[in-house]
Amino acid sequence: MNQKYKNRFPFIIYENMFIDKTGSELNDEELKYLLNFCHYCNYLNSSKELYSHSMLLLKRFYPVFLVRIIIELKTKKILKITAAPESLQKLYKEIADIVLVSSMPNYSRD
Repeated sequence: MNQKYKNRFPFIIYENMFIDKTGSELNDEELKYLLNFCHYCNYLNSSKELYSHSMLLLKRFYPVFLVRIIIELKTKKILKITAAPESLQKLYKEIADIVLVSSMPNYSRD
């Protein structure tokens, strides 16, 4: 685990998911991409965009299974457009699941 980034919220969750699924640490290319993907200033093509889109769909009372499918497709598209490392592109369903689960407790708030 990268101790330098241990308090960065979405990054630490994505990193733990990556380690659990692949059994290896992030290499330099994956680390750089994931830090950019999770950075709070980066709105377009990032986890912040996925989170906002998930919140919007949940507030419109779409069924959760439909929101999950939409977020998975959007995650796959974003990872492909931004030229994510292949190891991260394979984990698009898990990334979408993290985004959806993190947005669910907040969708009922205004």
